[in-house]
Amino acid sequence: MLTRCAGFSGWLKSICPDLIDQPIGIWGDKNTALISFVFAVLHSENGYLPINPDWPLERVEFILKKSRLQGCIIENKYLAIANEVLNKACPSYEEYSINDNYTFIKTNLPKVVFPCELAYILFTSGSTGFPKGIVHCADGMNAFLKWCESEFKSYKSKRFVSVAPLNFDLSVFDLFFSMYSKGTLFLPLQSTVSNTRLFAQYLSVNKIEVLYSTPSYLKLLLHTGQLNKYEFKSMKLVLIAGEQLNYDLVKELKEYFPKATFYNLYGPTETNVCTFHKVDLNKIKPNDFNVPIGKACYSKGLKLNLYSELTYKGKLLMKAVITETGVQTLKEGTVYNTGDKVKKLKDGTFEFIGRGDNMIKRNGFRIELSEIKTALLGFEGISNCEVVNIDNPKIEIIAFVESEKEISELQLRTYMLGKLPSYMLPDSIVVLNEFPISLNHKVDVQKLKEKYI
Repeated sequence: MLTRCAGFSGWLKSICPDLIDQPIGIWGDKNTALISFVFAVLHSENGYLPINPDWPLERVEFILKKSRLQGCIIENKYLAIANEVLNKACPSYEEYSINDNYTFIKTNLPKVVFPCELAYILFTSGSTGFPKGIVHCADGMNAFLKWCESEFKSYKSKRFVSVAPLNFDLSVFDLFFSMYSKGTLFLPLQSTVSNTRLFAQYLSVNKIEVLYSTPSYLKLLLHTGQLNKYEFKSMKLVLIAGEQLNYDLVKELKEYFPKATFYNLYGPTETNVCTFHKVDLNKIKPNDFNVPIGKACYSKGLKLNLYSELTYKGKLLMKAVITETGVQTLKEGTVYNTGDKVKKLKDGTFEFIGRGDNMIKRNGFRIELSEIKTALLGFEGISNCEVVNIDNPKIEIIAFVESEKEISELQLRTYMLGKLPSYMLPDSIVVLNEFPISLNHKVDVQKLKEKYI
């Protein structure tokens, strides 16, 4: 892989000799070739920006324009749809064949000066109604890897599995710590990950030692993966992040992964992992339910503001953010408000309480309800929209739309497929002629919930 990385890196430099600290897109299915390109982009002194093949083309066009993507490595089976996007987003572009399976596109977009040695940019749901790009740099990535080494080196784990897609921040640990610790990274097909029975077999047959995933996926694996058919004696570390974790899930998983140590890791995309908690089932009390998110990865940086929201300042924080208005650089010493409400326990660890805004997490993915609302308001004939979530027993998203026209839920679903990633689509869409109004002349969201949910 390293030889392939160096070879492509040199080739990329010959095509784009003046590219340093610029975003290069990675568009394709996750496999060994694609991972090689990720490392090659970094070796060429640029940063990678993963593009999920399942994203709607309108979203990709927005990301390409706002990030000023300087180039993109595209798996050829996605090249036709990529050209469709590029024709809209770029004044001109050039195609270079890498091999029979991949093509490099040079976009010729104006460059952006990024504030650091660029490592990667991950786009996530944005509170303004548009996706936002989180810009991480090499110093932050190196700090994260050094922390991982200090915390996990005693387990001497060498066999890692990558479950998360490249655009999900959990993949940063999979890709880079496996290489940093001179381990082996296993890349199951997406069809294997989606079929929990096949994935359980994959873990067992390949003697996987480190698994990093979300509570939602692990719960699905537990209930549908038929884990009792296999042995997982090799499993040493189960790292869990992305959503609130409860002790019951850990207890059940421990029965199948008896030799594994469990960690609850916490951190928004803006910080990667910034707190951790090593789970000790022998120390839980009768009334304990949720696992704490733990203590800071570094001794300083975490504080509570006046609203009991967790704030972070430190080397793991993003260096810039890309929004609909462009790239905004963070000032040195910026204090980032996560928006997550927490409480500090007697032992100094933090416990997650909930959110004070319209952001939720489902299957580990961050979803801003305002982005769903913005997308729906773009449909002709919709005069108003409210998007709510319920959590009983699982998180569901319900969209209410107001329209004098007759609009079917199927029409709206078809429209939304072209606007948002599948994980952001509402579970239900309710079309009404008129919204109920409260005494202060605002939409009475509570009445909507009571009547239609």
